[in-house]
Amino acid sequence: MGALKAFSLWFPKSYATVSTLLGGVGATGGLMAATPLALLKEAVGWRGVFLFGGVVVALVALAIYLGVRNAPPGVAWPRGGEGRGLWEVLRNGRLLRVAFLALAFAGSFLALQTLWAGAYAYYLGLKALEVGNLLFLYSGMAVFGFLVSGYLADRLGTARVLLFASLLFALGLLLLLLRVLAPAYALMGFFGAFNILTLTQARELVAGHLVGRGTTLVNLFGIGGTFLLQWGVGGAVAALGYQAAFLGLLGLLLLAVVLYLPLLRK
Repeated sequence: MGALKAFSLWFPKSYATVSTLLGGVGATGGLMAATPLALLKEAVGWRGVFLFGGVVVALVALAIYLGVRNAPPGVAWPRGGEGRGLWEVLRNGRLLRVAFLALAFAGSFLALQTLWAGAYAYYLGLKALEVGNLLFLYSGMAVFGFLVSGYLADRLGTARVLLFASLLFALGLLLLLLRVLAPAYALMGFFGAFNILTLTQARELVAGHLVGRGTTLVNLFGIGGTFLLQWGVGGAVAALGYQAAFLGLLGLLLLAVVLYLPLLRK
């Protein structure tokens, strides 16, 4: 969230492109945490992996501290009132519509990527290698989705692109219900990554001094939605089965899309 706040000052005209590029680079970590991590563990052991990772994080943090400025030269860092800024964000009805879409869209995308996409594939009887290939497809397509989503949003409009991606992610859920797995995982990975545009739109809906609070609120809904939907899908699967659980995700997403539609009007 700190990076997004800084991007709003450094790159105001290409904010969507730059912010989603950050997401795309970060998403490559999911790929690195698969086979490359397993190979590294075999070479240096799990303690060596954690030591190496810790050193890399510390070096990156040091580089940011020494070489990155909050704002461009001559641009003041905007400061908002303490409690007043928070209440301004919470009273922003348009922002809350985006936040609910983040809960349904980002929450579904991440709940599937981190838990239920793999569990469902195992439930259908696929072998470990087949499941791994599907999850790699999901995560690999997500990297591409992150990288292109901002470019498209800067040229076609954030609201339009976000709505289109939400509907295509819903199509992926429908294919998942029909057990058309490879196209479903590819669609959900690629277009699911467009959920990051909810953070981009948060910046468009609040004043400059509230960008940090606005993006944090939307991100809180997205991450909170992930945990809620991980748990909720589990409960639905145990009680009613996978079909009902995924239908619930689809219904929640479509409800969020309907509530989001007024934002297409300027």
